[in-house]
Amino acid sequence: MLVLVLGIAAGCAQQEQGPASPSRTVPSLASATATIQKTTSSSPAPATGVFRDLASDRVQSEGLGPYINGEDGVTSAINIGGNYLLNTGLPHGTRKLKFLAPTSYGPGCTLPFQQELTGADLANQHVSKLTSMAVNTSIPVTMIIVLTPAETPTTEFNLTYDPTVYPEASYITATRTSTNTWTLEAASTAVAKIETNSTRGAYKRVPCGDAIGMPFLITVTLQ
Repeated sequence: MLVLVLGIAAGCAQQEQGPASPSRTVPSLASATATIQKTTSSSPAPATGVFRDLASDRVQSEGLGPYINGEDGVTSAINIGGNYLLNTGLPHGTRKLKFLAPTSYGPGCTLPFQQELTGADLANQHVSKLTSMAVNTSIPVTMIIVLTPAETPTTEFNLTYDPTVYPEASYITATRTSTNTWTLEAASTAVAKIETNSTRGAYKRVPCGDAIGMPFLITVTLQ
């Protein structure tokens, strides 16, 4: 499962949550909402997400074209906080993402596959304010990608790009390329911390492995 979310509290009667710490217990991510910072005063603006899909990217599309909000169960939108959200359609949607595991790891847990197509949520954390950015500017943002490998049906894996929680992890770079378009990129040198969480009972993020290189780029365009 995978989600992209950027959260904001700018000038609205809304309470913004910080990122869940590794020891925080929250509702199960099986509901595809635990890593998304929701808004309460406005509906998200529909958007389309297109992955770059270079051979060197370790997070890619499954090769079936753009992720369009409302099609095939996909949620793809920018919320009132300027955060991009992408849910491939969990739990019953047909769209997926492709993940390519590193060839080697440091100590701790590893992703239980070499290559896999799986439903996923990408979620930018904290307050990213994409819609407040000037055109042709870039800012660092944080993100969690949640996936549920077929090999571990009761365990989800998080790829956490958030140096405020894990200093060894990298930021994602958000760039506003036009009035209605942004890119979100994990550069070739970017690393994400591996976490696990159970799909049964209370959800608890548990850091379990090394920070691994998982580059990608997605272009987000308002519909």
